[in-house]
Amino acid sequence: MSEFNQELKRAAARQHRIFFFSLLVIILLVVSVGGFTLFVKGTPIRVAPAEIEATAELEVINGMAMIVDGTLFSLSRNPKIKTAAQGFAVDERVITAEQEGTQQIIELVPLPGQIILTTDKENPAAEWFVDGKPVSLSKDLDLTIEAGRYTISVDPKYYLKESLDIDVGRGEVVQQIVAMRELTVPLKIETIPGDALIEVDGISAGKSPLISELSGGKHQFVIRKDGYATTEELLEVTNKDETVSRKYRLKIEPAYVTIDITPKGGQLTLNGKPVKHNTKISVAPSRSYDVKYVKPGFFGQEKSVKVASGTTEALVFALKTEIGNVTISSTPSAVVIVNGQPVGETPVNLRLQAIPHRVQLVREGYRLQEKKVTPSAARDVRWNADLLTIEAAKKSEAKKTYVNAVGMQMKLFKPTAFVMGAPRHETGQRANEFVKQVTLDRYFYASRREVTQRQFAAFKPSASVAAQNIPVTNVSWLEAAQFCNWLSVQEGLKPFYKFSGNRFAGYTASANGYRLLSEAEWEWLARKAGRQVETRFPWGNDPVIPTGSGNIADESARGKTRFYVPDYDDSFAGLAPVGSFDADQSGLNDLFGNVSEWVNDYYSLTPPAKGETFKNPLGGLSGDKHVIKGSNWQSGTLTELRPSYRDAGDEGRKNVGFRIGRYL
Repeated sequence: MSEFNQELKRAAARQHRIFFFSLLVIILLVVSVGGFTLFVKGTPIRVAPAEIEATAELEVINGMAMIVDGTLFSLSRNPKIKTAAQGFAVDERVITAEQEGTQQIIELVPLPGQIILTTDKENPAAEWFVDGKPVSLSKDLDLTIEAGRYTISVDPKYYLKESLDIDVGRGEVVQQIVAMRELTVPLKIETIPGDALIEVDGISAGKSPLISELSGGKHQFVIRKDGYATTEELLEVTNKDETVSRKYRLKIEPAYVTIDITPKGGQLTLNGKPVKHNTKISVAPSRSYDVKYVKPGFFGQEKSVKVASGTTEALVFALKTEIGNVTISSTPSAVVIVNGQPVGETPVNLRLQAIPHRVQLVREGYRLQEKKVTPSAARDVRWNADLLTIEAAKKSEAKKTYVNAVGMQMKLFKPTAFVMGAPRHETGQRANEFVKQVTLDRYFYASRREVTQRQFAAFKPSASVAAQNIPVTNVSWLEAAQFCNWLSVQEGLKPFYKFSGNRFAGYTASANGYRLLSEAEWEWLARKAGRQVETRFPWGNDPVIPTGSGNIADESARGKTRFYVPDYDDSFAGLAPVGSFDADQSGLNDLFGNVSEWVNDYYSLTPPAKGETFKNPLGGLSGDKHVIKGSNWQSGTLTELRPSYRDAGDEGRKNVGFRIGRYL
């Protein structure tokens, strides 16, 4: 046998062995699969929708399992399978132990289609519609949509509208370029007057009237005509326009005025209306205008102007300073201060610019006088002033009455000289009623009525208040003085009294704060104020008491007091509310009766020197007791009822109160 034949026999033997082993493997595989299917639980798998059930591909991607004819066989727990079909999203899921052996339905989700449409213009500002519904406002359309057939429309604003039908499948991408067709609309332009040059986008289009065509988009129109103002308009043409028509009424080209002024800061007017300088002011051509410029302290100027169409007229105003004569005199002479600067002493002649000046006249001890002076070149200005001393000015300006912080009515008095006290021969006179020559020249206020319990309680809350308008009593002189200082502080006045702790330490005679009336002031009010002559009693010199004069010891006091006034009835057995009786000739209430009143003076028994005159006496700064003036509801003798009667004490009493005063 040749070597070639031997090689053929060996090759045939190898083929027989390969065939035998392959057959054996197939037999073993069939037996194992059959045994596998016999002993392992199968899980049927169904794919939906029905149209892809036969073509869907199933694959085990995790676990020891296999799929045979739509059934899952698994040797491990929780195998993971993948399901795929063309046009649908891939599904991956784990089959749990609870799901094994029961049919599992896998619903694949269809993939959307994608439509990409691109316009062939740079920026058509297109609006896109799908089946008539707007979906986008953009140059191009990129739309993800469910598979199907759609009508896509595009409205490109400056181009003609387009529409196309598109079929898109599941997972399919459809791309197209949409060609934009040019839009042109008829154009008609008229002007009044006509024959005006028309430019469109910087290119001459002819003269009005103009009939032409205009493409879609924005176009700049310029209309020019000699003697008329240029008219401009930015016009937009869209596919909604069927035609473009314009009719322009041209305005005559304005004339202008420029105005330069010196000095600045005045008022510039054109036909009476304020205008700004250094600006170009538009005026009607060939019309006359009055231009006026004025400034305080300068001579004003006025000019008339008429400007031709399309031209500018420049005006210049240069004002000259206006100076006037001012003559100032005063009695007595004083230093003249103009706008804060001394310029001399009256009498003085000044030349000042014709603007308001603040002129002051200053002299020590006199009230400053001030006046606004405006000179004029047309006339001289004169000011002759009578200066008042500070005291005289205060007196002339003082209020005649006012109501203070606790509701007391205060009345201003301008006192005079009088004789206080009583001569020895006067019926009822006591030895302590020294006759004194007194001069009172300091204006003072006095309260119309006595201080009430309510008013005193504002100072001392612990004080009892039996009734609102009953005069306060049982108040010491010290408490009355302290009340005065407290009230001064409430009103921002300088306190009159000085105290060291709770002890009286003197007074400040120049202070304008509240105080007790002086003995001289009290007696002047009761005997001289408001009267032609000084009287013995508040009502006159007759000792018979007129009905309703005041609250004293009347018939109701019979048997209750040591003395009373027979045949007199004042209707009050005790204290009466303040103001229950008419005011006397001084204008004050209850100087006669109700309660006696503390006054400022220390009580003194020193007689005056012969010929001595007392000026604005306030009493000494030291002593044992203070003077009490006036009668009260327990007074029943002629001695007590006279204003010259003097009593003394320091502690409070049930029949002693007080009224207050203060210097202007």
